[in-house]
Amino acid sequence: MLAYESSHPWITFSINLSKAPAKLWVRLGECKSICEQISGAPLSPSFQEELHRKYYAESTLNATAMEGNTLSEDEVRDILFGNKNVQPSKKYLAQENENILRGYDLILEHIVKYEYSELNVATINEFNQVALDRLVLDSGVMPGNIRKTDIDIPSHRFNVAPAGDCPFLLEQLCTWLNSKTFDAPAGMSIEYGILKAIIANLYLAWIHPYDKGNARTTGLVAFMLLVEAGLPPIATHHFSRLYYHTKYDYYRHIENASSPGGKIVPFIMYSLQGFVEGLRSQLEIIKEHQLDTMWRNYVNEIFGDKNSIADIRRKYLVLDLSESPGPVPVSKLPELSTRLAKFYSSKTAKTLSRDIAELVGKGLLKKTPEGVSAQTDSLRAFLPQNAK
Repeated sequence: MLAYESSHPWITFSINLSKAPAKLWVRLGECKSICEQISGAPLSPSFQEELHRKYYAESTLNATAMEGNTLSEDEVRDILFGNKNVQPSKKYLAQENENILRGYDLILEHIVKYEYSELNVATINEFNQVALDRLVLDSGVMPGNIRKTDIDIPSHRFNVAPAGDCPFLLEQLCTWLNSKTFDAPAGMSIEYGILKAIIANLYLAWIHPYDKGNARTTGLVAFMLLVEAGLPPIATHHFSRLYYHTKYDYYRHIENASSPGGKIVPFIMYSLQGFVEGLRSQLEIIKEHQLDTMWRNYVNEIFGDKNSIADIRRKYLVLDLSESPGPVPVSKLPELSTRLAKFYSSKTAKTLSRDIAELVGKGLLKKTPEGVSAQTDSLRAFLPQNAK
């Protein structure tokens, strides 16, 4: 008998979802639907790059912040995709985030080459080695090596598995996740991939197989499972955000499942709710971008080949005002951009008023007591009801 069987009887490598609430499958179905919409969304290359940087920076930050990294999101984005120069005191923090981004890139590269097909202990060890690469570590911490000493982590609110059992437990977890239990029925690979990622997170939290970098390693495991299941890479990062920003609930749900007969469905439901909320938010950002693109195309169509100074000035007034989050007082309109300032520098207030009236008449601008705004909402009337 292994030590964990008496100390952690809830580690059973089994799951029965036959009595799971219908909402669990509804949420999984919604996750699949949104992922398919994100995959099929036509986006400009520049916006795709913007999304890539946004979600990868958020994800690396959340993964490292779970274990104490204190960099801001702006700092992480700058380190990963901009200025590589950081203060000497923050170099190790920067390295932690760079390691996670490199882990994501390696996973995508290996999946494309079909070098990752099933999760195994060697792969998880590799992820831990990547997460801890080039970091100054405590004596005895060996990246990519399963821990050999028992540890107590008070902040976890639950005991992690005995060190001597970690190699066996990690092997059993991989065997279970690769078993027929998680064979996805036709057309349900995304749903089952999400379930596997959630369960892998829970079991890796219980096992805690490494001396350092467990949360980061778990994040890389989840990323691999989700991408292999068919999720677009930018849609895979919502678990790390959820677990970091609701850390108290995260540990509470794990603690509640950590007892004889403890139920893991509440942890799955909590994880799914946060994941689908992240997907909804992401899809909304994409839809707003698409609406903005439609609006700009519409404005260009309205003006067509008109190229008089007045028409060009009015078109730029609409386009620059479209970037404002709310109404702008008439007197402030020339200050919206350098080009508007140039156009109106030699014009009177009467010219500006005439331009506004002309554009309101075309349905491109809206004037209220608060100021003037672009009439972008006019396009929403032509969207399908469920897309508004």
